[in-house]
Amino acid sequence: MASRPTLNNEVVEEDEAEYKHYRSKLRIQKTNLDTHFEQHPELFHEISEKCRVLQSQRDLLLFRIKRYESRFYTKTKANTTGRVTKEELSAKIMNEPHWRAMQDDLKELQHHLAKWQTLKESFNQRSQMLRELGRIYVAGYFSDIVIKGSNDLTDETYAQRRVAMSQQRKATKKRKL
Repeated sequence: MASRPTLNNEVVEEDEAEYKHYRSKLRIQKTNLDTHFEQHPELFHEISEKCRVLQSQRDLLLFRIKRYESRFYTKTKANTTGRVTKEELSAKIMNEPHWRAMQDDLKELQHHLAKWQTLKESFNQRSQMLRELGRIYVAGYFSDIVIKGSNDLTDETYAQRRVAMSQQRKATKKRKL
């Protein structure tokens, strides 16, 4: 019987550290948009590649499970006299330690794949947000910050500037009406 792929603790810990690294890259800082624009395609590619590898591992494990089940069913039918139902075969294979171990590995692999696919979707949303932030940057939304040369805005200063800009927009809308 071929050896089964297993997810040992080192692989799981390494995967968790890698996941946390990419998860930390999700946050967008408006003062570093140019850096985010440069890094995003590569980060998205690396996460997509990780998903592809996990999908391949899952598919391989599913193939090995099916092959094991097929051989088990054939062997059981050959060694049994009389008719054997599918329910009996299913019950017998569920008692096989090797089959149960492969099922456990499959569940763990599916969990990791789902986690990485969720991260990939988050980076896809990040891409859309970067696109929108780029548009408002080009439209001059952050222009008073650039003109004054202040990148160290406090939350209070930022809020005051947003209120002032909002009031300017309201005044402009009233004049147009």
